[in-house]
Amino acid sequence: MLALFKDNIRAYWHLLKGVWIVTRVMVFEKFIMVFFAFYLLCVLGIALIVSVLHWGGAVVVLLLGLLLFSKVLKSFQFLKRALIRRGDIVEYADPEASENAKMFKKATIVLKMRFDEVKKTKLISDELMQGSEYFYLVEIDKKPGAIAYDWVIGLSPELLDIEFED
Repeated sequence: MLALFKDNIRAYWHLLKGVWIVTRVMVFEKFIMVFFAFYLLCVLGIALIVSVLHWGGAVVVLLLGLLLFSKVLKSFQFLKRALIRRGDIVEYADPEASENAKMFKKATIVLKMRFDEVKKTKLISDELMQGSEYFYLVEIDKKPGAIAYDWVIGLSPELLDIEFED
């Protein structure tokens, strides 16, 4: 009876773990859409509260909310970066690749790094570092490397291959 209970708990744990991974992959891919939905709900809530005072105030809040969306989105990009975890397999566009077929590569995240930390490692040239603030130390074909956050296209579907234990 106890073994059956442990098996059920283990199965539910793997199910929840799988759901969490799928959710992270989907939110990373559709981050702007998900963020816009929550942002719009917040703006509509504020507009509803302001409409109690005056209906014109609600219109102003809605217009202001739409105008400020891109600035708010830029300030909340840390949430998208937080979806990438150590051990994740990411797909990225290699700016040094010459052929289209070899332009997109996969790498395993080892560590999150900042600009000055990556500069000390010399794993990436200074000209490729320009314009990026966040980097990842990665493992590409069993070799260490560094990629910029801006190069990451998405989390690899291989991340969804969940191995169940017996």
